[in-house]
Amino acid sequence: MDRDYREITIPDEINKKINTLNKTRTNRIKLSQRLQRYDEKWRVVFFLLNIEAVVCVVLSLITAQWQSMAFPVFSGVFSIYVILTQYFVSQRNYSERALTVHHHELDIEDLILKLKSLILLKADSKKQDMLDQFNAIMSEYQRILKNNENHDQIDNERREHEEVAEAIGENTGSEQEEGHLEGVEPNTWPGTESGRTAKVGTKKPRELKPTRDRTPDNIVLQTNVVLSVLCIFAIPALYMWSYYVW
Repeated sequence: MDRDYREITIPDEINKKINTLNKTRTNRIKLSQRLQRYDEKWRVVFFLLNIEAVVCVVLSLITAQWQSMAFPVFSGVFSIYVILTQYFVSQRNYSERALTVHHHELDIEDLILKLKSLILLKADSKKQDMLDQFNAIMSEYQRILKNNENHDQIDNERREHEEVAEAIGENTGSEQEEGHLEGVEPNTWPGTESGRTAKVGTKKPRELKPTRDRTPDNIVLQTNVVLSVLCIFAIPALYMWSYYVW
């Protein structure tokens, strides 16, 4: 059904925008946390990869004494890979982006507080004054969105997953406190919060599917995590193979 925009009031629109800004702010928080996790994990990965690269170089110098080229070639290729990967990750600026998004989230929180203050002061404000202040706040919000990095779908999915989990927890708690009516499911009682969220209340926390990060950044990260672990065993094995076979 099409919405009748003639019935829109300023307080209702302010309340709607507060909810919208809250969602955007939470998405930015999830984005900042995700970027920070990337940065922390890459630090560990590069610590391992650099140690492995140094070991490869040292072993390749030893290998050169018995004229075997297999391990030195592997060592050179592996060292080049580590250098190029470090350059790629440095260009992603995960730590800096996480800090920037965090500041963006704080800016949105300031706008939310301004919108809330409009609701609290609506009785003492003229309609036109409220409208002018509301438009100024929303213009600032649009400017913030244009000048900052947007969140990914995974951040929005994690926010929604968290909200559903919280709603399930609240519904489960209210059902335990209120008990069960004969022949009526607690999450369908009329006039209750559980009744308004009956669809959510029918789910169990264990039924919620975990949100998986399938972004290219995480795929590259996880690939290098696996590679760094495999190299712990592959480097000694390749060295021994090169020594005895060649």
